[in-house]
Amino acid sequence: MNAPDLKRLKLRYDLARFETRRWSFTVAVNHACNLACTYCYEIRDRAFMSPETANRFILFAAANAGRCGCADVVWYWGEPLLSPRLVVSTSSKLKRTLEELGCDYESTLVTNATLLTVVLAEELPASGVTSAQITLDGCRADHDRRRVTPGGEGTYDRVLHALESVPAGMRVSLRVNMDNGNLAGLPAMLRDVAGLHLRCPLVVSFSPLLPYGEGCKTSEGSSLWATWKPLPEEGLRIAELLETACSLGLSVRLPLKTDAVCAAVARQAVIVEPDGSLKKCWTDVGSPAGVVGHLERPPRAIVGVDLRL
Repeated sequence: MNAPDLKRLKLRYDLARFETRRWSFTVAVNHACNLACTYCYEIRDRAFMSPETANRFILFAAANAGRCGCADVVWYWGEPLLSPRLVVSTSSKLKRTLEELGCDYESTLVTNATLLTVVLAEELPASGVTSAQITLDGCRADHDRRRVTPGGEGTYDRVLHALESVPAGMRVSLRVNMDNGNLAGLPAMLRDVAGLHLRCPLVVSFSPLLPYGEGCKTSEGSSLWATWKPLPEEGLRIAELLETACSLGLSVRLPLKTDAVCAAVARQAVIVEPDGSLKKCWTDVGSPAGVVGHLERPPRAIVGVDLRL
């Protein structure tokens, strides 16, 4: 990369990091999950957000995002669809509140999709959740070896069925985890996805799988990480898969085509735990580390603006 291109990338990164026209909230509605993925880095303690805490989050978000005109909310951690009513009701209330303040609202659900029913899929866009990130881990055999239920049942077909249930009012980002263990089966997975009868716009992105967070350390020696090896020639592998996806008529997301930055360094970004604790780093979710405030007493220091209601 030449110096002018590097300079432009740095400028884009800094503009996104110090953005003041948008607030980003990641909401961990629970620390539970209905799957037992072999590489999961999340720490689980069965904590669930209460309606009271959700209402405090609405006030917190409105008090801050209402000042800058735009709010992004990501419903994440554990499996958010174990708390479907909380997600739908909280998103609906927040959307209505922000609209009354003249603030734009965008909301995304990060889900394994195994609990995404047709009825729920129709409810989500009406509540303001207009996009979802759903993950596949390769072809049926590879996915069903990694993303499994606690009883060891594979989930590949359930995810494909869920993709077909997503309505036209939602967009789907299909995250494809990749490493040496599933690389050979990824073209077959792409053919399966291309053959679906989709109602929603879908974009495919490829993400190299890496050891990440405290949860990965606890699974060392008894999971994927015991035999994991880094992906050689990562850029070339991704380029080949992007070409295959495009040849099948799938839309793709190109690497680096994003201005997103880590919440830990972004000026106006925060993570909300089920108990109302506020954090900046995703790796601290579910642990006592990294608490920078609470919905009942948010500090000024984490973002540089007055967070008091």
